[in-house]
Amino acid sequence: MIMNEKMSDAMLKSYLRILSVVSISIVVFNFPMVSEAGCGLQLNREIQKIVDDDRAFYHIPAVQVSVFCPGDSAPRDFVSGTTTVHGEVLLRSPHIFQIGSETKSFIATILLQLEGENQISLDDPLQKWLPTIRPDWRQVSIRQLLNHTSGIYNYTDAIEENYYATGYLDTDKQWTAEALLHLVDEMPAYFEPGTGWHYSNTNYVLAGMVIEQVTHQSLHDVIDIRLVKPLHLKHTDYIIDRYSEERLQHMAHGYSDRGYFPDEPKDVTNYTNSWSNAAGAMNSTSHDIAIWFRHLVRGDLLAPAQMNEFNSFVDLYNGQALPSDAGESGYGFGIFRDDDLFDERAFWHLGGTLGY
Repeated sequence: MIMNEKMSDAMLKSYLRILSVVSISIVVFNFPMVSEAGCGLQLNREIQKIVDDDRAFYHIPAVQVSVFCPGDSAPRDFVSGTTTVHGEVLLRSPHIFQIGSETKSFIATILLQLEGENQISLDDPLQKWLPTIRPDWRQVSIRQLLNHTSGIYNYTDAIEENYYATGYLDTDKQWTAEALLHLVDEMPAYFEPGTGWHYSNTNYVLAGMVIEQVTHQSLHDVIDIRLVKPLHLKHTDYIIDRYSEERLQHMAHGYSDRGYFPDEPKDVTNYTNSWSNAAGAMNSTSHDIAIWFRHLVRGDLLAPAQMNEFNSFVDLYNGQALPSDAGESGYGFGIFRDDDLFDERAFWHLGGTLGY
């Protein structure tokens, strides 16, 4: 969550309550326009109280929040709760969460970098890099994947229509990108490419496949080499396999409480997250994500031409380009722009997985 202008504590509290309905929440804020006087110990106390109150009110095991204020060289971290339900290990800022669709900004940034290096064009049709995919997808551009104007059916919509038939609740199932695409084999497009907007995780599975095809490296390695290591994101990783015992020791545990299992809330931390693939299989902390988004929105990771593209957004109804001064909400490259939800301009993205 990136705030471009001053955000009141009432709005902060409202946002936390929106997000708190998930089993465990990860939230990131940035306050680049708040005065120095507004970023002292009193603000720290107020944020901590909001986090503690919301965690208790919604019976959430743990919450992690990170905030940048002007002049800060590192995020301010706020934690509340324990790493397990009714556990004894207090949550700390290095404890790791699944971040779900916040993964998308990493994927989009890599493709923008590849364009800046003249390895691809965002206007390349998919058939250039994935020639064997469905014929009706082959003229979709990489750009249309990233800003969700492709019209390609969302595979997680297919999962939600029948959790059991798709195998989503098979906790040992290891999904490949190809298997996820097969979930929408019989599904028609929402619309012709470029004529509408519909959020689709399938877009980012395809985007991840393009990255691997262009770089001849695994998506894990590309993310690690290009983004994680240069930014020293110590607790950030792309993991589609079961977690190692060592990593589990550093996880805030996630729980399913949606009625999928008879013994909920059920600890699903070490169930395979392969189903989320390039659309959402990353792990991190709010501390790392605050650093990540700060570098991203400041333009530290992209060439000027690609940063201009990153700052372009499309309408959430018709998929058409929005002017920079438009008041409507829009979607760009793995990030939302919103002028309404907080009564002022914000750049943000939510992320959710089975237990997070």
